[in-house]
Amino acid sequence: MMQLNARTAFSFLICALTSVVLFHTFDLRSDAALVPRVIGVPLLILAGFQFACDLFPALGTRFSFADTEKGGMDNAADNEGFGLKGNYLFIAWMVLFVLAIYFTGVIAATVISFLLYLKFMIKQSWLLSVLYSLFFALSVYLIFVQGMGVYYFTSPVG
Repeated sequence: MMQLNARTAFSFLICALTSVVLFHTFDLRSDAALVPRVIGVPLLILAGFQFACDLFPALGTRFSFADTEKGGMDNAADNEGFGLKGNYLFIAWMVLFVLAIYFTGVIAATVISFLLYLKFMIKQSWLLSVLYSLFFALSVYLIFVQGMGVYYFTSPVG
């Protein structure tokens, strides 16, 4: 039985947007298209699977990790008190992250923003917040700056 609702439409829009982005990478050089393809292909696969599970709910129940009827992310967010107020906090965090990228550069903004998110929004311990933030920023630095030679991530614009 097919189910059409807002969730199904959102999953379809993510698939469509990702498809358009990947389609436009065909005309780019392979080095310029690397990041959109590395992000876009897994996103298209996962969003396509999510769209299929949203369109056909019986399909989601066949996979234990995709069963949205038992709870999933929607109920987990409500159980942690991450309702409407949490959504506004998350949007504010994203705006802060973008501003931090503009003023400090991607690496420093990653450390600052992830530390704030982990410590104050999802209430992790200081040790885990600091370690995860530093590990992720170091990973971005090693992959993009050292591995690919993309120096955009190291210095601010202004």
